[in-house]
Amino acid sequence: MQQRATMIRLALIQLYSAVEHYCDGNFVSAITLAGAAEEILGAIGEKRKNISTVLMNKLFDDKLAKSNKRSQKSKSKIAQEIYPIKNLLKHNDNGINRIMKADFKFEAESLIVGAVTNYQIITGKLPRAKLIREVHNHICG
Repeated sequence: MQQRATMIRLALIQLYSAVEHYCDGNFVSAITLAGAAEEILGAIGEKRKNISTVLMNKLFDDKLAKSNKRSQKSKSKIAQEIYPIKNLLKHNDNGINRIMKADFKFEAESLIVGAVTNYQIITGKLPRAKLIREVHNHICG
């Protein structure tokens, strides 16, 4: 049976699941789900409002590059730098079964906050789900 849902709704489903995994201490699953939601919502934010969490970081880095007389980084390079573990968990492009060392909790928190921020860019408000709001408030203090 086919179902219909907007991309924002699908991203919120991913974000909610990410937050549940985060609360359970399953930070790896939280990273991949929050990362997917962050990307979807970021793309919508860029299309509708010309801004996203990644683009905000790029604009800041561009100003630093200009003042330090260095070349500007691409948006994809900035995304790799701010969310390095997400990309490794999703792709493992080099195919090597290496040991990863990371603060998985911090990475999950960064992506949850990034996804919520992108949602706020699009809608001007926090998601309605109480659990997402509570975890976001816990992370952001």
